[in-house]
Amino acid sequence: IDNNEHMNNSWYPLFAQSALPKDFEYKSVVTNYKKAAHLNDRLDIKRTAIEGGYQILLMLGDDVSAIVEFIGS
Repeated sequence: IDNNEHMNNSWYPLFAQSALPKDFEYKSVVTNYKKAAHLNDRLDIKRTAIEGGYQILLMLGDDVSAIVEFIGS
């Protein structure tokens, strides 16, 4: 949490990684930040299979907080 009570950007891909299948190995991660999460916010995770990997949406209610794409090896 920074001085503005935003979650540090390094945590978004770590949260998203928890939604991947256990045996999935990835070689690249791309994160697109949309809306900052704050202290005590609830992030819901939505996983979708995409070509070569997975796209994880981190949701703040109906709003997308971050889009994280994991591309397999």
